[in-house]
Parts: sequence; C-alpha cells; structure tokens
Amino acid sequence: MVSLFEKKAIRVDYVDSSINEGSLKNIALATMMGASALSGFAGGKGDKGNINPDDKKHIEVKSKKIADNYVKLGWTLENTSVLNLIDEIVEDSVAEMVKYELDLSNSFESGRFILDTKSKDSIANMFNSIMADGANVSKIAIESSTDKTPISARMKEETGIMNNTQLSQKRSESIIDHLKSNNFLSASNVDSVEVNNLVEQGGKDDPTARYVKLVVFTVKKVANEDAGTTYKTDTTYHLSKEKTPGIPFGDRVAHKKTIKHFTKKNVDKLKSIACPNY
Repeated sequence: MVSLFEKKAIRVDYVDSSINEGSLKNIALATMMGASALSGFAGGKGDKGNINPDDKKHIEVKSKKIADNYVKLGWTLENTSVLNLIDEIVEDSVAEMVKYELDLSNSFESGRFILDTKSKDSIANMFNSIMADGANVSKIAIESSTDKTPISARMKEETGIMNNTQLSQKRSESIIDHLKSNNFLSASNVDSVEVNNLVEQGGKDDPTARYVKLVVFTVKKVANEDAGTTYKTDTTYHLSKEKTPGIPFGDRVAHKKTIKHFTKKNVDKLKSIACPNY
C-alpha cells in the first residue's frame, strides 16, 4: 500500500496574545488583533513609522538571545507574544493502491488465441471484486509470451497465424476485446492499456516461456491513521527605548563636508609656500 497526502501550511505574522491550538477561528481573530496592536506603533515623521507618540523607538525580534543583547544596550522588553502556527495538515484520507494479477497461461490452446470460458469467468470475478471494493481502475497491463516452438503447418492453415509474433499479438487482442465487450474497459481507454508481447522466449517447447498475464492496478481512498494538524510556536519579543534628546531616531548624523572649486585666477592669488630644506 502506498500512502499519499498533501501538506498545507497556514502562517499568521503577528498577534498580541496566545491562541488556542485547536481553534482556526482564533487564528483569524489573532490576525486582526495583531493588526490593531501594530497600529499603535505608527511612527513619527522622519523615522519611517517606527517612533511612537511617546517618543520611544520600538523594535521586534524573533530571538531571545538578540532580545537580551538589546536589553544590555539599554532597551526595555515591553512584552513577549506567542503564536501557535499551523505547521502541517495531514488529510483524513489517503490513496490506497492495489495490484491484481491474473494468470491466463492455460486459457489458450496450443497455437490458438481464443479465450476459454473458465478464463472469462476468472476475469469477470476479478473486476466484480474490484467494483465491490469501491476502487477505481487506474491501469491495465497485458503480457503475452511465446517460446521458440514454431507454428505448425496445420495451425497456420486453421488459424491464419503464421508465426509466434502474430500469436502473441492475437492473444493480447483477444483479452482486450473481451474486456471491451463486458464493459470492463471503455473504448476510449483502449489505447491506455499497456501491452507487452514477448516472442520466442526461452527454448523450444519451454513451458516457462509460454504464458499470458492480465494485471490491473486500482486506487481508492481509505482513512488515514495519521490524520490531524501539527503546530509550531512563533515567539516575538517587543522592545522599546527612550528617544535620545537632540538626536531623532531615523535621522543620520553626518559629517559636514565642504567642497570649494578653484579657478586659475583664484590659484594665482594663493600665497606660495616655500618648501623647507631638509
């Protein structure tokens, strides 16, 4: 059995309070709360939105170590918000794949390609079992093999089969025709059947090389034992610091630089300075 499931993740960026793990509604509420809380951090002019009306600088960091370093530099830890985020959602159902294999090696008389009644009943029983199980057919494959025994003159005359290549192909076609006539295979899906015709395998009169197999792959949804939702914690540290008087946050204190361009006339007016003798 092969299990398939889709992982989904939902992330909320900020909230100012903890949220109950199992409540998706609370996550949506937390988003609005976070937006409301952040609106209080609207900045003053010249600080790109990071200065509060209380003249404090506000920052948010995700690491406790970084937050501790800011505290050592004079910042104040205002509060810590913790949010439970959905890390993974495992679906409540998975796809179960099953392989059915039917040996039809004894379904054909030597040198012939007509399915016998017993084999037709076996095919019907297999497909009825698949439908009763509630599964869908995803793939059909047929493998037809012959040994190196040549087609006799009598068989050529009676069946019109001239060689083992034709015999292998005819047996595969006989199975496909039976599936179509009994609505086990729709006409539109005939081209999707995987046919593998093996010719003159093994030795002469080799029973191990004379066989025909019908393989059907099915898929259906079954309950997933691992279904559920897992969460991860997202922590945000909110810090503030008093604005330093005279130096607005966000404003850069740069060195004053004056550039004066001299013309030839101005250069002539400059006093010449004699170089000292060493």
